[in-house]
Amino acid sequence: MKTQKIILGILAVLVLPFITGCQSRLQQSAEEFIEAYNNQDMQSIAQMAGSNFSEDLKELSENIYTDYGKLTNYKFVSTGFSSENGNKESYLIYECSTEKSDNQHFLRIDYFQKDGSGGVPYISGLHFNTNKEFIENITKYDEQASAVMDKFYDAIINGKKEDIFILLDEEAFPEDQFEDLISMMNEIEEYYGKITETFDYYTIPYIKDGKTVVKKQIECTTESGKHYEELTFVKSNDEFKIYNYRIREFKDEL
Repeated sequence: MKTQKIILGILAVLVLPFITGCQSRLQQSAEEFIEAYNNQDMQSIAQMAGSNFSEDLKELSENIYTDYGKLTNYKFVSTGFSSENGNKESYLIYECSTEKSDNQHFLRIDYFQKDGSGGVPYISGLHFNTNKEFIENITKYDEQASAVMDKFYDAIINGKKEDIFILLDEEAFPEDQFEDLISMMNEIEEYYGKITETFDYYTIPYIKDGKTVVKKQIECTTESGKHYEELTFVKSNDEFKIYNYRIREFKDEL
């Protein structure tokens, strides 16, 4: 027991400074982002993002600025870290005041660092909302929606489209229209070919009409090429259901 305590003590000495150092670097990066945001310095903002997210980060920053203006005051609230297969994901949350709103808002900046890469992680997500609980649980909402998405595509790939019925929102997809949906999906499969692999490359959680919504855009590889799909999930009774389903030939058409 004494040996175990000594080992745990050594781990604490080694790990806590590492976490503190990571948080310090992220906070510096976040404050640099906020400064660039307030100045609408889009070149600097783009450089802080990964190559796949730079244009989205610029657009999100511009949209928030248009609606709320500068962040006139902000304070650090919380952070979170996770690691999978050597890749590191983290986030910082700030409580903010803005030029154009009397409400307090919460800004969440997501970061990603690929295994083996050095330096400060790049920005992989940006969220701005008055609902602190929503901001804090974005990762959980993404994971829950992803689980539904996986079941949806497993059913399609395995030729069991009838299994997707329980994944659908009843209001958006009434039972008496389910056969029409299956017919449409069969026509899509005939046109594009059977899906063999999927990759969700874009996720945006938000609140609409008081409900938590997660929108995902997916690259679908088929027997004859690729096309792009969009699934929108709405949280109902503590679980996510598919509320909308769109298919396009090209990514920029979604």
